[in-house]
Amino acid sequence: MARTARYGPSATYAPPSMPDPGDLGWPPRDRVVGNVLWELLLAGAVAVVYVLASRGHPGQFGTADLAPLAMQGAVVGFVAVGLSLSIRAAVPNLAVGAIASGAGVLLTRLSIQENWGYGPAIAVSVGAAMAAGLALWLVIAILNVPAWAASLGASVLIAGALYGIADGSARLVGRYIPEPWPWFAAFAVASILGGVVWLWPNVRRALSGFRSDEDPAIRPRGSFGALIALVLSSGLAGLGGVLAALQLGTASPVAFDSQWLLALGAVLLGGVSAFGRRAGVFGTVLGIVLLLLVQRWLLLDQHGAGAFTMVVGAAILVGMVATRFTESAGNRSGY
Repeated sequence: MARTARYGPSATYAPPSMPDPGDLGWPPRDRVVGNVLWELLLAGAVAVVYVLASRGHPGQFGTADLAPLAMQGAVVGFVAVGLSLSIRAAVPNLAVGAIASGAGVLLTRLSIQENWGYGPAIAVSVGAAMAAGLALWLVIAILNVPAWAASLGASVLIAGALYGIADGSARLVGRYIPEPWPWFAAFAVASILGGVVWLWPNVRRALSGFRSDEDPAIRPRGSFGALIALVLSSGLAGLGGVLAALQLGTASPVAFDSQWLLALGAVLLGGVSAFGRRAGVFGTVLGIVLLLLVQRWLLLDQHGAGAFTMVVGAAILVGMVATRFTESAGNRSGY
């Protein structure tokens, strides 16, 4: 019987396979080059769209002209930041639209029918949104079910309940009208700072434990991270709903039926992986800016709402390309 030489020139050496850092309980190490390249591409797309749109419609893209767009960006932006956090944590909160609508409806009810001041009414409305996130986490953690399915059911439940308490004719009196650009800046800072914090491996590991390829019968290890993500994402969505109610002077149960899809398109287009954990820093802000610029361009060209709805759908699908690109570029094995 032939033997394999253990020593000498004919000997072969196979180094022992190195375990994946995640198997040792260490923070996952992701390459960020994919997200950096994707965000550079997005920044270029924003610049191109702005130049082409402003040339086609001179005088329609100045600071004053874009102020309403900035306010919409702040409103949708806070919802997008919350949605981004939940997707990063692998517990996508698809109830953010209904929660935002609910916060706005609750604000108008407390301030008009209950004669509450704006400060307490806003605090309770955002607090109620966070409580909804907590309830959602309890369902997901106890039953160990997919977050997207549970949150979608919660969205329908909340939307139905809002019709019983909403008053579409109610108007806020002596209301606070938010300034567009400071609130847009607040959204942008919140999004970028959140992205910077997410670059820390320990944060990603702590909050994205629900990203798992194991048997779904096995409970994931990231329950606490999911709690933080769902409560904060719901609170941020509630803040967006409150801002919308203050801006419009009223609220509706369907106020965010399409706006949350715009937020989803911006988040995925911005490079947040649909699988969770992998994400960049500036992507969500760039996604919001790009989509809102396209929206204004289409309106100035007198295209109907259907055209922009198609753009949002295309953004979500392009976001799948971004997910595959960032997942492939972000994979790193070894030490």
